[in-house]
Amino acid sequence: MPRRDLVSYSAKVGYRKHPGMVMWLFHRISGVFIGFFLIFHMLGVGGICGFMGEFVKSAPVVAAISVLFVLHAANGVRIMLMEFCSSADRKKFLPHLIATATVIVVVGAFFAFKIAASAVC
Repeated sequence: MPRRDLVSYSAKVGYRKHPGMVMWLFHRISGVFIGFFLIFHMLGVGGICGFMGEFVKSAPVVAAISVLFVLHAANGVRIMLMEFCSSADRKKFLPHLIATATVIVVVGAFFAFKIAASAVC
């Protein structure tokens, strides 16, 4: 017999479909990738693995790590806001706000680096 004192959620609230759950998953995955990047970066810069130094300095890897870092930092801010804001409406709004802010920062940084690179060359 199930316990009656436990909170049960309605069928409309899918466990894996909740935006907060998706953002939590992105936060974990981006943290793992950043950790691996740091390990590979130290191996490459330290001269232990010569090919790793060239790999971690390549443009696609730097761009991917930059996006992951912005996403990880934005999710960290979301978690802090969730801890200090007790309103349920704000908690439902925060994943969408963080995703939008991440896209804006990444696109803005892309154009800023493109303008800076054209000014140098």
